[in-house]
Amino acid sequence: MRSRLPILLALACSLTAVAQTAQPAAESPANATWRALQSLTGAWKSEPGVTPAGPVIDGGFTITAELQSKVLVRRNFTAFASTAQRPAFRHDDLTVYYAGENPRAIYFDSEGHTIEYAVTASADAQEIVCLSPVLAGQPRFRFTYTFTTPDTMKVGFDIAMPGTPDQFGNHVGGVLHRVKSN
Repeated sequence: MRSRLPILLALACSLTAVAQTAQPAAESPANATWRALQSLTGAWKSEPGVTPAGPVIDGGFTITAELQSKVLVRRNFTAFASTAQRPAFRHDDLTVYYAGENPRAIYFDSEGHTIEYAVTASADAQEIVCLSPVLAGQPRFRFTYTFTTPDTMKVGFDIAMPGTPDQFGNHVGGVLHRVKSN
């Protein structure tokens, strides 16, 4: 019996050490944001509506995971109705979200714009904000996804004029519904 006591004590100490190291670590803000972004995957359809950019008659986007889920690709379109000031037109854009120490995104559109964003999510993962940096003499941009249900969200694209980088005005926005999950 005496010879087994040191073995049993060593085993007990080992199990205690394993139990202490097996405690889950707190999730980093970057990992929480990347996890929140995963909830955007799928196909989304917009409701028609009127925005500061004009009346939207159709629109939607898809977000797919690429490169072993290290990148998310968003392909979007918005069709605007004609107004007294301009004919009907279609806007297309592509955004690439990528993981890293701090999730980021880069946006390209059919009008020739390119915007780089830092990406954050609220603690409850119900709001995801893409925010461009302050650049002297340049407007600043903010794109926000706000979930109202798991399959419905509000989106908003806001612009702050040069010299007032935190005074955003809404440029376009709307409500979208998930039509297909990935």
